[in-house]
Amino acid sequence: MKTAVETQIFPNRRDTPKTLIFAKTDSHADDIINLLREVYGQGNAFCKKVTYRAEGDADSILSSFRNDYHPRIPVTVDMIATGTDVKPLEVLLFMRDVRSKGYYEQMKGRGVRSLDGDSLKRVSNSADGAKARFVLIDAVGVEKSLKTESRPLEKKPGVALKDLLQGVAMGSRDDDTVLSLANHLVRLANAEAQGKTVSEATLRLWSAYARVQAGQVKGSESRRQLTDLLSLVRFALGLDGELKPFAAAVCVRPEPMKIIADPACGTGRFFLGAYNWLTRPGAQLNKAQKEFLRDQTFHGNEIVPNTRRMCLMNLFLHSIGELDGEPLVARSDALITEPGRKVDYVLANPPFGKKSSMTITNEEGEEDRDALTYERQDFWETTSNKQLNFLQHIVSLLKLDGKAAVVLPDNVLFEGGAGEKIRRKLLETCDVHTILRLPTGIFYAQGVKANVVFFDAKPKDGKVHTQGVWFYDLRTNKHFTLKTRTLKLDDLQDFITCYHADNRHARIATERFRFFSYDDLMARDKASLDNLAELPPPDVLQQEIIDHLEAALASFRDVALRLR
Repeated sequence: MKTAVETQIFPNRRDTPKTLIFAKTDSHADDIINLLREVYGQGNAFCKKVTYRAEGDADSILSSFRNDYHPRIPVTVDMIATGTDVKPLEVLLFMRDVRSKGYYEQMKGRGVRSLDGDSLKRVSNSADGAKARFVLIDAVGVEKSLKTESRPLEKKPGVALKDLLQGVAMGSRDDDTVLSLANHLVRLANAEAQGKTVSEATLRLWSAYARVQAGQVKGSESRRQLTDLLSLVRFALGLDGELKPFAAAVCVRPEPMKIIADPACGTGRFFLGAYNWLTRPGAQLNKAQKEFLRDQTFHGNEIVPNTRRMCLMNLFLHSIGELDGEPLVARSDALITEPGRKVDYVLANPPFGKKSSMTITNEEGEEDRDALTYERQDFWETTSNKQLNFLQHIVSLLKLDGKAAVVLPDNVLFEGGAGEKIRRKLLETCDVHTILRLPTGIFYAQGVKANVVFFDAKPKDGKVHTQGVWFYDLRTNKHFTLKTRTLKLDDLQDFITCYHADNRHARIATERFRFFSYDDLMARDKASLDNLAELPPPDVLQQEIIDHLEAALASFRDVALRLR
């Protein structure tokens, strides 16, 4: 570009014509800025990044681009794509494709305004007359790529934003509701441009929506991605939250510049719990730490396409990753192979179910499900039990000083066979120090009990690294539901206090928090980690029996539906 502009396009100019570059993503813009400074041999004033994540005042940079000598070349993604006039602009460089016909025409329109000679010379000293043309440099084939027409937005002009939000929260996904809500986001973005205060989450929603409309989101069709995007509106605006993953992060306390993994990340709840801890009030992250948090901290796997898409959007709405950059979550089965990288932390809630399986379509077109048994050299035991396989995989994921908090059902704590062997190896090779026993129906279906198991990786030196396990009982005389009596952070506060993250060795036993030595655990039948406390009162036992019966009935109903 530099050679062509100086020797062919504007050969008589002593200074670089005012140029605007459209980049693919925010990080792509950073790379272009660095290359511009290298190629042109200029400093920070010569070229500026103008995006929602850029440092400095975007309005001031735009004003200088219009009226002052510097900057000569701003780099943007979407922020100057529409509605911004820059009369001295003479060169447009496209370093990204655009799929929307209307959007592309608006982007090209940034250079069509004319300007008299005197005004042009004030910002481009060597200009020899009025602005008579502008030049479009196509580096990626944007002129030849297939373009689509944009869709109208307004479908329900008389419906208030709060009503649209409530409709989406209640499950409405019809075109009229979705597109009308998108239109409200457009208005909010315009209000922000006029100096009104709008939440950053709303602006990010608008930015994501604009990219979907422009056809820049690859993968599944844009319409489905837009629907999923808008189903996250309540979450993005801070109306919903996840307390259980955040409580786990409060105990593990992940540090900046460390890698956090979840091999079955679902919609990213544990990632966001860790993110909320790392960005908690009072946490001061420097520029390098913020960039690492955005681009390198989180790595996950999710095999369900729709769930993975929701996870990626969830992360993007929290400034994690790029909407059309390299995905932080792979669509693959984490259990197939040994991990390619070691991580500092694993926060995970592996899928509940006794066996792993895959769907197979036979020659007659009928579907069947075969149990999967993973043959891996790094596993202690070969089994088709999903939780046991994920537990072994998580141990393999951790660095020598790595830490994990994993949600596991009760059967992992007491079943024999492969379960007992894996449990013994876990207690020997890792420091399993804490187990939080949760009430029924918190992470899994009603009647299914879960635990959060906290452990640290240790060197493979043949020593027994678990000295004993602290158990916190959040079950006895504790009853929660997913709707009327939800588990809140206050309900977990006593556990967080007992956990004593500052110094685990200074813990104090309470009625709910008890310690069992390694020798005591090994002396139990099958090295069971279950039923360590005395039997609960009769009314609690009665309720547990009812819960188990209800869970069994639900399972029978599922089987009956499949047989129809």
